[in-house]
Amino acid sequence: MEGPPVSATGNGAPANGMYAPQQQSPVAMGGPTQFGGVGADDASTSKSLYVGNLDPQVTEQVLFEVFATVRPVMAVKIIVDKRQAQGGLNYGFVEFANHQDAEVALQNLNGRRIGESEIRVNWAYTSGTQAHEDTSTHFPVFVGDLSSEVNDQVLGKAFSVFPTMSDARVMWDMTSGKSRGYGFVSFRDRSDAEKAIT
Repeated sequence: MEGPPVSATGNGAPANGMYAPQQQSPVAMGGPTQFGGVGADDASTSKSLYVGNLDPQVTEQVLFEVFATVRPVMAVKIIVDKRQAQGGLNYGFVEFANHQDAEVALQNLNGRRIGESEIRVNWAYTSGTQAHEDTSTHFPVFVGDLSSEVNDQVLGKAFSVFPTMSDARVMWDMTSGKSRGYGFVSFRDRSDAEKAIT
């Protein structure tokens, strides 16, 4: 959808890492899984949108103001791409008071140019795993040749027979929004990781 370009300047985020209007109480956000996202089968009730392809100059205030032109926004959160120096683009989440407002924003703002990039807007999804367990010492297993219908929840369910499975992530192309066809499953116990690949 074409619209007038929006300036990417703004005041930035307050100390808690998210931007919300001053007249409302800020909502503490720990990340996308705590942002009101939904499982893959429940987009009909989601109040949160994923916003990809964000120009690095776009601040949370700017993102808030752009989405607030369509419907009232409850909160926004931008996640900075660690590969920004190599041309990576940021992504974020926008939460509305209800599903209908989020749907109107999705329909009206997907493809809108903000700064130097056209944003990609879709429903925010959470994975089916427990929220934010530190998996840095766990044993990851590469899983390839995944069909385009497989998401984090489906991948996690496929490996849930292993009691120490801790995380399942499908890798997504942020430009197209499609699965890259592979992912990773982590296990707390090495023996479960080894059983999973045999």
